[in-house]
Amino acid sequence: MSDIGDSNPYGVVGAEDDNVKQLNSLLEQLRDETEKALQDLRDQEAKRIEDYTANVKTLTEIVAKIDDETDEVRAHKLTMDSCMDTE
Repeated sequence: MSDIGDSNPYGVVGAEDDNVKQLNSLLEQLRDETEKALQDLRDQEAKRIEDYTANVKTLTEIVAKIDDETDEVRAHKLTMDSCMDTE
């Protein structure tokens, strides 16, 4: 068994100790890769939100221009109707 002052907290020796170290290393690598993948997903989502916001702004501007042009067309039509009525 291991002594209380033993530097190995798992109470294993030799090949078992190497396996524990290898497992810890793999778990740390998995954690690091998972954290990186999660950050990448967060960055992609932030970019999608930025793109969505920009698209909404562009579409809102287009709708406003269409509304303005519709008002202009109505005004021209009223003028044309008025001219036709006076003839």
